[in-house]
Amino acid sequence: MLKGVIFDLDGTLLDTMPIWDAAIAETYAAAQVPYDHEIYRRIMRSTITDVTSELKAEYQIAASVDDILEPLRANFLRRVGQSKIEKKPGAEEFLQALATAGVPFALATSSWREVVDALLAAVGWEDRFSFMATGDDIEDDKPAPDIYQHAARLLDCGPQTCVAFEDAPKGVASAKAAGMKVIGIADASFGLPLDGTERMIQSYNDVTLDDLHSLTA
Repeated sequence: MLKGVIFDLDGTLLDTMPIWDAAIAETYAAAQVPYDHEIYRRIMRSTITDVTSELKAEYQIAASVDDILEPLRANFLRRVGQSKIEKKPGAEEFLQALATAGVPFALATSSWREVVDALLAAVGWEDRFSFMATGDDIEDDKPAPDIYQHAARLLDCGPQTCVAFEDAPKGVASAKAAGMKVIGIADASFGLPLDGTERMIQSYNDVTLDDLHSLTA
C-alpha cells in the first residue's frame, strides 16, 4: 500500500545538472584540475567528495578536500541566481496530484540545505515540501541508503510502502538499498536505462498515482 513518495531534486524534479556541471568545472579549475565531462559522470556514479579525494592524489594537490570543495557551494549558488531553473515536464502537476490525493511526499537530496532552499525559492516551491532530507542530515551519502531511510522516517512510513523517483545511478542504488521501489526519470546526463528501476519515464506525464499504488500493492 502506498504511504509516501520520495523525490531526488537535481535532475529529477529540476533541470539543474548543467548548472552543477559548470559549478564543479569552475571549482576544479581553481584547484588546477583539468576538467572534462567524464569527471562529472564519475561524481554522479560515486560522490563529489570521493572523486575530489582521488583527483587530489592524482594531481598532487596540497589543498585539503574541504578547501577544494568549499567554493563549490558559492559557485553553485551564484549560478542559481543567474539562471532560469526549469522544472521537469509534468512535475508541478504531479506534485499537486499527490497533495490533492493526500499522499505525503518528501525530498531526499545530497545537496546542502542552503542550496536546496535556494533552488526551491527559485522555482516558487518554498512551501511545497514539508519534509526534506538533505546532505546535511546524514553521515553517508548516496549510494548508501541513509538519506532515503531518513526521508521515510520523516514521512513515518516503511520503505516498502514508498516509491522513490531518481535520475542517477547512485540515487537508484541508495533507494533500492533502503528497500524502496524506484521509478527512474530520464536525464541527459545519464541516458537510459537506469539499472535497478522498476520503470523508466521520460516525464511525469508518463506516470499516474495508480501506477504508484500498483508498485506498492
